[in-house]
Amino acid sequence: MGACSSSVSAEVDSGRSSSPSSGSASGPKQENVRSYVVKQPGQGASLEDGKMPEAAQSLAIGKSLISVLHDPICIEYFAIHLANEHSSENLDFYESVDHFHHEWDIDHVNACKSIADKIFQLYCGVNAPLAVNLPSKIRIKTENSIKSGEIKRDTFDSAANEIYQVMNRDSFARFKVSNLWASYVSHPERHPDGAPPPAAKRLADCYTGRRNSESLMQFIGQQTIEQVIDHPEGLSSLRKFLSVDSDDIGRGTLSLCESVKGFKEYVLGLGIPRAEDMYEIEDNVKFLIEKHFGSTKQTQLPEDIIAAFSNVQLTLDDENHTVRQMCLIFNEMEKLGLEHLNKNSFTRFLNSALYIKYRMAIVKNENLGQTNSSFSRALSQA
Repeated sequence: MGACSSSVSAEVDSGRSSSPSSGSASGPKQENVRSYVVKQPGQGASLEDGKMPEAAQSLAIGKSLISVLHDPICIEYFAIHLANEHSSENLDFYESVDHFHHEWDIDHVNACKSIADKIFQLYCGVNAPLAVNLPSKIRIKTENSIKSGEIKRDTFDSAANEIYQVMNRDSFARFKVSNLWASYVSHPERHPDGAPPPAAKRLADCYTGRRNSESLMQFIGQQTIEQVIDHPEGLSSLRKFLSVDSDDIGRGTLSLCESVKGFKEYVLGLGIPRAEDMYEIEDNVKFLIEKHFGSTKQTQLPEDIIAAFSNVQLTLDDENHTVRQMCLIFNEMEKLGLEHLNKNSFTRFLNSALYIKYRMAIVKNENLGQTNSSFSRALSQA
């Protein structure tokens, strides 16, 4: 995010983050942002002494939400505030429409095909995974435009304006009386009068409505794809995201990773397999193979995974193959699957409100420094 984001992230306690940020902080270290936010989830954090500094009060009077959205420092604090209130999808949606406008101006045909439908599926549909609170009239109007194919540059404008008003009326009002606001006001790189230069504008990198924010990632904790899939809520969130973001191959790849996860947990549960366990293990293996690689396969997979599986099929055809050999085969399948997801979808997932909501739901009850290595343990016991 550049120097401004790094300065904000210097104020965030990274001790709970699973991986250190690659950016370097600039400016003096200030108060701990995380300590304010995690203490009171779902609420605007109150000042410790109950009083807002005079400079912060004065700036709050003239500060508008639109200026925050164009302020590369203030928006970092506001994004953390929204994450704490579990309403980060509002900012994500608003910025996704900004991104849509940008892409429309470059190539409106591509914007219609690759972006508009995904924005609607993520945020505007009745059962959207990140549904924003829209009046039915606006929702139906937007839906009709998408389904009819009569998409215009202003297709999402009514919905975006509605969500802007929601943020302005509710979240932004609470933000301006929070410790996060006071921290922003005391930020050493903040523009003195609170108004960034006219050229300063924050634009999301994709339809998820966000670009990689160092401070936000340190606040919620940046996990690996293995950690996400190993957590039931993380897996559910990623599955929802891929239902919009990915094609059949991406969804099939996650399905394979889920099957492998189930198999490794099953093997782990057996401890050291006995001779009589082999029949049941074989049945599990046959089911997994038929589901993902057989003639009646239920999922589609990348070519490199299919090619890798064909290379090891001889091992499974050998009557003397061992449980360990089978684990190693599926370990390779999982590795290729995770690499495919990492390359094609996972970065966008990390920068979506679905990931933020998943992390906020579990951040207080988790040790981010520990990774579930059940597959490694299954291999060692096989």
